[in-house]
Amino acid sequence: MTVSRSLHSILLTNNVRGANKCPGKFKTEQNYIRNDAIGNFTPLPPILTSEYIDNLVDYINNYEEMTPILQAGIAHVQFEMIHPFQDGNGRIGRLLIPLILYAKELLPFPTFYISRYFSSNEDIYKKCLSDVSKSSTPEALIKAWKNWLKFFFNGIKEESVRHIETSKKIMKLSDEIRGAIKRTDQLEIINYLFDNLWIEPSEFSKTSSLSSSTIYSTLRNLSQMGFITRTGSERKTRYVFTKLVGIL
Repeated sequence: MTVSRSLHSILLTNNVRGANKCPGKFKTEQNYIRNDAIGNFTPLPPILTSEYIDNLVDYINNYEEMTPILQAGIAHVQFEMIHPFQDGNGRIGRLLIPLILYAKELLPFPTFYISRYFSSNEDIYKKCLSDVSKSSTPEALIKAWKNWLKFFFNGIKEESVRHIETSKKIMKLSDEIRGAIKRTDQLEIINYLFDNLWIEPSEFSKTSSLSSSTIYSTLRNLSQMGFITRTGSERKTRYVFTKLVGIL
């Protein structure tokens, strides 16, 4: 429960959508999900939120399903049914998926991104969740869960393939750009670009062991080779790692 609140507090900072909707706090008023295509949905009332979130956390931490992927799929639906926050529930619910897979040691890092799949198939995604929440008989509920899990597993498969292909492209780019660098001390700049996607020479020089002339000459060379793109003004120059951004 503490983790979900902390994530929510972090998520709704820096003036993002929902920043004024009580970051890090469970809802105190009833929320609603309106959808003209599949009908409206009323999540659990605020008075039950803490109890059901505690149950969900217990399920994630202390119950072992056939596979962590199955558990992540079930937990995501349960979280969205609870809808514990005033805003940002979809974003937190999607974050739970890689966090669960990481906690269950299926991922080395919690970086699996499935939001693209959900967004590309938004109508199916919403209908699957709606069918689970509205099923009135055991038979209908079983069918709804099967449809959701089939959809979810397919998303895991599609995004896994996409992640693998993206990783290969990044490794190829890394080999290419490192092969183009003549001096080993310039690798400090390359490593920084891979970590941050952009660099401001004036700021980077304050903490770097490299001289300003080395920094600027390296960035000019990388720009001429098409790896990075210069933006900003003379006083506030920034180089964006456009080659890597294009892959991501």
